[in-house]
Amino acid sequence: MNMPAMWASGFLQHCLIGSDTDYCMTMPGTRYSITYRKGAEPWLLASDGYDDSDFPSRKHTFRARAWTAANDKARELGWIV
Repeated sequence: MNMPAMWASGFLQHCLIGSDTDYCMTMPGTRYSITYRKGAEPWLLASDGYDDSDFPSRKHTFRARAWTAANDKARELGWIV
């Protein structure tokens, strides 16, 4: 198994997992996380999402930013057009 390639972009921390088909997003300092997977479809599949009841007001902000960042990275990696 490959070690995750990690980087941060302000609000989010990102990493590629395993065979580089899983892309995780986390919000440092919270338990928020979500994994996006490259599938056969021309879009990302979201799975394994975790929320943080200590920061409920950030749930929608996290998910919106994670989705945008994941799609940007997927385009950069050539996963989607």
